[in-house]
Amino acid sequence: MINMKLNEILIEKFIESTKTISKDRTIKEALEIMEKEKTGILPVVDKDGKFVGCVFESDMIKLIRPGSPVIGFIWKDEIKEEDKNRKVEEIMNSKVVTIKPNETVETAINIMSNNEVDRLVVVDDNKVIGIVRIRTILKRIFDEI
Repeated sequence: MINMKLNEILIEKFIESTKTISKDRTIKEALEIMEKEKTGILPVVDKDGKFVGCVFESDMIKLIRPGSPVIGFIWKDEIKEEDKNRKVEEIMNSKVVTIKPNETVETAINIMSNNEVDRLVVVDDNKVIGIVRIRTILKRIFDEI
């Protein structure tokens, strides 16, 4: 891989699988999945499995500390019980930067850089394929050196 150029390497080699959650599930359920999977991002789907957005750790932090800067990790015990029973669609972010699995690493890096994000949701035909993270791309490239 090291002899290949970034515009020749497809991101499909770097995609990490991810769990999803239905938009009508509760915030409590989203927190449980995020905790179990040790992730700060959870793609959200509709009843047909179509990608509609993401719940980020920062969305959860906003429930605990509204109006405060989003800094630090959350603990599910800090979220009020009434908020835990709210639906995921109430706090999800529907403006998520995505990429198709047949794009190149160069394209992924450019999209991340232009949008100031460190990960992209990989979506094909409105279905979540996984997540691609800049740290995974860099680690695998540097492991080859």
